[in-house]
Amino acid sequence: MEITFREDINPNPDFYYRQQFKIYHEPYLIWDKETWEAVITVCHVYRIEIDGRYGGDVLLEDRGKGIKYIVDFSILPEHQGKGIGKTVLEQIKAMSEKLTAVTRKETLHFFLKSGFVLKRTVKNYYRAGLAGYYMTFVRRPDRGSLADGEGQSMAQREMLTLRKRMAKALEKECLDLREISKLFGVKEGEALGHLKHTAKSLHPKRLTVEPASCKHYGFSFKKRTRLNSPGRCPVCKSEHIFPPRFKIGNSSELRR
Repeated sequence: MEITFREDINPNPDFYYRQQFKIYHEPYLIWDKETWEAVITVCHVYRIEIDGRYGGDVLLEDRGKGIKYIVDFSILPEHQGKGIGKTVLEQIKAMSEKLTAVTRKETLHFFLKSGFVLKRTVKNYYRAGLAGYYMTFVRRPDRGSLADGEGQSMAQREMLTLRKRMAKALEKECLDLREISKLFGVKEGEALGHLKHTAKSLHPKRLTVEPASCKHYGFSFKKRTRLNSPGRCPVCKSEHIFPPRFKIGNSSELRR
């Protein structure tokens, strides 16, 4: 069983609205279609795919100061109880310094045993007499592993882990810097730095680049060696540029 957790850059609100009826039942169907569409527009939507097919989704909302709120965490009934939720939650925890969420009584234990802390009970959250449980998770350093045989700091190891995850993602799909930054919760400048380091340690694989191109004139920046997006087209001077896209593999794998 292959589990993939990736951001849906262009989510279809109607698709995700219909999925909730397969996952939730009354009294937990608290959003109508209009509310669902509004939520989708302000959240980062992540697909959970099982062997290449939709298996669930996660909606994350940025709350500032490194905090992400888990708006929705859903897995289709046929995939529940198989450890998929735990695997996905570990990836979510690695994306942010702090997470917050509200859950129901039936799933509260799942979050608590994964490191979340119950902060308060929200009365009548779902409906009259049915409470929600507000929880937080704060990622803390593992002080027992601050130094290893190679003398690496915790920050260095976390950086290496991020680069390994980035490399794995780029083996599966072609991404630009904006998509990479959103997928891993880092700034585009940070994503660029990690990408440069990752490119140096891929042997025998290599990083292949789909060149940036002008949206108006069609000029392709094939000779550009820098990985960031160019500022403007040298022919028509337009600043509307398709950014370069990256994939780990053979150059023949990249096609626009």
